[in-house]
Amino acid sequence: FKVIEDSQTNEQALQGGNVDIFSTSARVFGSTDTLMTGSGKRMRSTTAPEMSAAVMMQNRADALFAARRYPEAARQFDYSALELKALSDLGFEEIEKAAMEEASSRGARPRLLDVGCATGALLSSLKERGWEVLGVETSPDQASYGRETYGLDIRASTLEDAKLPGASFEIVHASQLIEHLNAPGAFLREAARLLTPRGRLVLATPNAAGFQAQLLGGAWRSAIN
Repeated sequence: FKVIEDSQTNEQALQGGNVDIFSTSARVFGSTDTLMTGSGKRMRSTTAPEMSAAVMMQNRADALFAARRYPEAARQFDYSALELKALSDLGFEEIEKAAMEEASSRGARPRLLDVGCATGALLSSLKERGWEVLGVETSPDQASYGRETYGLDIRASTLEDAKLPGASFEIVHASQLIEHLNAPGAFLREAARLLTPRGRLVLATPNAAGFQAQLLGGAWRSAIN
């Protein structure tokens, strides 16, 4: 795994070593999702399971109630749905199945770290699917919400300051985050340290060449906003 100078492009920074880069553009939403994997096999995209209408209604009711205390929670399920769709576009179900089987053979669950996890809505969904999850979030309010609402382990910290043990996650995920960092190289180095030998770093970042960006021009801010 090689990291080059922060002044160079993120895509260049991801290239090198035994890491391959696969990306898929969600052009309607104006984002690009990048999966880094240690193998040269392109992952097959599948369709994410849909939530039932009753679950979606309850989620929205919970979100509206929570928004009175935590304004950031009002659209958390809209965001997590986009994140799940992005993961599915990268063939996450296939990766998930392999990770579950490997961890099960050790009597464990695969571990996933979400950096910039906000309220933890995505982590909560992945926990229900069998992952052992941990979040890092710089907003103390959102980290507190995730701990109180979902019972999650969310550290109110940057990734570098969290001081997590190395080689401890099968997946490190960061959505709509890397474009905000002053030193993305430091972030990538720390993410690489935290991954298991066959682990994967999954990034989603706005795509300035996407349909939405082209349509809205100077008014475009990406669908996550």
